[in-house]
Parts: sequence; C-alpha cells; structure tokens
Amino acid sequence: MLNLSKNIASVEDEILSACQEYGRLRNDVKLVAVSKTVDFATVAKANNLGLCDFGENRSDVFLDKFNQNPNLNWHFIGRLQSRKARDVVGRACLIHSLDRISLMNAIEKEASKQNIVQSVLVQLNISKEASKAGLDESQLDEFLQMLCACSHIKVCGLMTIAPFGDLLTAEKCFERLCFIREKYKEKYKSVSNIDLCELSCGMTQDFDLAIKHQSTIVRIGRKIFSS
Repeated sequence: MLNLSKNIASVEDEILSACQEYGRLRNDVKLVAVSKTVDFATVAKANNLGLCDFGENRSDVFLDKFNQNPNLNWHFIGRLQSRKARDVVGRACLIHSLDRISLMNAIEKEASKQNIVQSVLVQLNISKEASKAGLDESQLDEFLQMLCACSHIKVCGLMTIAPFGDLLTAEKCFERLCFIREKYKEKYKSVSNIDLCELSCGMTQDFDLAIKHQSTIVRIGRKIFSS
C-alpha cells in the first residue's frame, strides 16, 4: 500500500543528508516529483503533503493534469514532439528537454504567439547512449548561439539522464555536466536570455551523486510514488 507521507519524508531526509554531506544548502536543490505513473488524485495528495513541483513526460497527460490544477508547478521532462509544443508552452514552468532546432523553433513560435517567455533547459546526452535523447556536448555551443536569437525562450540551464544501474558512470556524467555548465555559463554571461543557473540531473537511484556535483533539480518518481 502506498504511504505517500512516509515516502516523501524519506526522500526529503535523503536530500537533506546529501546536501549536508556535500556542503550544499537544502534550498538550493528543488525536488520535482515525477508523477507520470500516477493519477491526478495521487498528485493532489502529494501536494497536500507539501510537494508543489511535478514532472510529466507525455504532452497529453501533462495537459490533462495541468487542466485539473494549473496552479501547481508543472515541469515537462520527456521528449517533446515539436507539433505538441502548443500544449506545453505557457503551461510548463520549465521544459527540461530542448534538444533540437525544430523544437526550439516550435517553442519560440508558440511563446511568441502567447507573448510570453518560456523557460527551458537544454538536454545533453552525456553518456552517449543511443537510446537517450539530447545533444552531444560538441553541438552545445552552436545550439546556444542559435538560442541567443530567440526572444521568447529563456535558457535556464542544462539537463541530462545518466545510465541506469551504473553509479560510477552516472557520477562521471554529473561531473561532466557541471563542468560544461561552468564553461558555457562564463561564455554566455552577457547574453540576456541565457543564464545556465540550473542543472537538472539525478533521479531515484542516483540523486545523491547529482547533488554532490551541483545539481539544482532532482527528478524523483519511484521513491515517492511506489509502495
């Protein structure tokens, strides 16, 4: 039987412990509860227990849950089809998965239509796994240069997904992502719509290592929503 209160408290304790171990402030790490496997009623219960940031990876489910409570902080964390950008732009507080020109153009077009600025993260495939989305780091500079011209997109940082079940490689991915962020944060510091203050990395199995390497957003699902 799912005990949300116990699960949330346990995750919060683990995040706090990791922050203390690695010299981080708890307020510097945002917990996004990955709610893609549960219904809205469960999300509402989690919200009543103090969570306010939720992550979805399918645009149709994202839209349905958003419509049930648009006042929560909804993050889009999955691969977003360009033609579905209209369902997510203006509703997601943060799109974690910008990784190609066609999606950049779709987000810019929809955000311009709504007269808003959409916050995004650029997704990198640090592990170079064929099964994972994301830019190769060698493509990042050129992509950021294109994003400089997007007046309706705010680039807030970088995201990656580490290999599952390999903590040594996961830690190397997080360390590399942090290095890349620092490199390009300095290069683009004078560009108004590129900030790179956020690092979204670390999930149920490895978020403590992500916190060690300066992650500012951890995406945790199973430890919260599994019995």
